[in-house]
This record gives sequence, C-alpha cells and structure tokens, in this order.
Amino acid sequence: MKRIENNHFQTLNDYVYKIQLTVGATAAATYIIKDNSIVNEWYSGRHDYPENSRPVDEKTQFNVGSIRKTYLALAIRVC
Repeated sequence: MKRIENNHFQTLNDYVYKIQLTVGATAAATYIIKDNSIVNEWYSGRHDYPENSRPVDEKTQFNVGSIRKTYLALAIRVC
C-alpha cells in the first residue's frame, strides 16, 4: 500500500495522545487510509505499564472489544 508522508494529521495525533494520558491508557494509535493510501500512521506507548514491555508498533493488535477504542473510532469517523 502506498504511504503518503505529511503532517496533516498531527493535530489528531496530538489529541489522541492527550486522551491516552488523560485516561491512563498504556498505548494509542491512529491509522488512516484514503484512496488505498496510508495517509496517517502513528503509535504511542507500550503494551503494558513496565518500562521493559514491548512498544506499540505496526504489528500491535488492539482488542476490538475495548469500548474506549470503539467510541474513539466512531467519533473520528463521524467528524
């Protein structure tokens, strides 16, 4: 998949990071695809609280049952 590099979504990434800190989540990510191109890919945090836990990256699988992520995805989709 083609990747488009720009800072167009920096405000969104900053907002998601702020929410991550506010709710005490160990990790957060944004991944946006438009017209079959990745236009934003951003990761923050670790899989668990210990400093030696694995950093979140493109191979991280988030639990789809997590209600917080569901609401956030819906809010982003509606905007």
